[in-house]
Amino acid sequence: EPGACVEARTTRWAAAEVCSQVVGQILAPISVHVTTLAGNTVWGPEEIEGSMLVADLQRRVAEAMGQSSFAVQLVYETKILDPSRTAVEEGLKEEVHITAIVSREREEIADALFAHTRGHIWVPDGAFVLAPFSREHVAFYETQVIRLYDEWVTSWDRRRVKAGRPAGTQGRDDPGSDSEYEDVERSQWMPREEVLECHRVAAPRIFLDDGSGERALILPRDLERWALENSAPTYSETEAADRRLNAGAVLVALVATERERGIRREERCLRMGEEGELVGEACVTEHGLVLREPRLPSEMLHRVDSEGLLGDRPSSLRNKAFAGIVLRTGQQSLEMVQLGRAKWWRIGKFLLGLLSLFLATSLGRRTRLAHRFLRALRSQQPRVAAVAA
Repeated sequence: EPGACVEARTTRWAAAEVCSQVVGQILAPISVHVTTLAGNTVWGPEEIEGSMLVADLQRRVAEAMGQSSFAVQLVYETKILDPSRTAVEEGLKEEVHITAIVSREREEIADALFAHTRGHIWVPDGAFVLAPFSREHVAFYETQVIRLYDEWVTSWDRRRVKAGRPAGTQGRDDPGSDSEYEDVERSQWMPREEVLECHRVAAPRIFLDDGSGERALILPRDLERWALENSAPTYSETEAADRRLNAGAVLVALVATERERGIRREERCLRMGEEGELVGEACVTEHGLVLREPRLPSEMLHRVDSEGLLGDRPSSLRNKAFAGIVLRTGQQSLEMVQLGRAKWWRIGKFLLGLLSLFLATSLGRRTRLAHRFLRALRSQQPRVAAVAA
């Protein structure tokens, strides 16, 4: 009908007008002027496109202020702008005045980050330690002086000298015989080792440098233990004992139960410059940027970049923990190490389930046999009573 056609054309024209207005708002430049709470200009006025993400604008403002982007918040009128949305979606148009706020609670903001990074071990000048054996400047070392000696050990072995004979082997009345054994003394020199000295020294601060210009301080639950687990052998030397014989040495050798073989000196180090891979809670504290053992619940510790931090959305990744390895030749990545541990955990859980099933089945079978025996015993009691009567 003519009226319907006119109405349809009007609807299409209205929709097209709305689309053109939206496209115009997105493409139209927006003049942005950013100031501090005190009214000082920190960025602009400059024009941006309506399709620009607030995160990009936030990054530019942070660079102009000399701050980290996650420490700066942009406020338009009374609303904090969402970094994951565009300028148009946040209602910015034509000319706007935005206030930049630098959060003083920087640690609280950064506590919501769960970071995964690769970099190189770095120690500030003057904070490294000197390994005593290899004479290298390192981030951590462990040295051991080990005594090598032999001990005269006497043991007794039980040996069968005559095999037993089952009953009835030589006839119906044959009672059989037991096996015969004898104890044999055996003495020999057994190699032994004894740690005489052990020293561990770590640099007071160990960092991970990922090349971004911001080095992260490594703070696991136990830094010395973590460094020891990721160290590698750097020195080993064995000094043989003096075996020169004289009258006194011969006399001692005849009565002593130990004889010296020498001394071995070993050293393990975590070198500076080695590549490392770490995951953990990244935050900014009074020590600067740190990567540490999580202190927040997993649902509050977000595995996202700081531009898209949404504090009101719980994280779905559970059981977050600090983990870190030093990557060397033939060393698997952190992901492969974690997957390997998870695989062995699943295998152990499966074997434990099988063992539990076997024990439950055996127990059930024995219980059924016991019930049958009791029923048979009870059924025989009337007969025994009748015979006795």
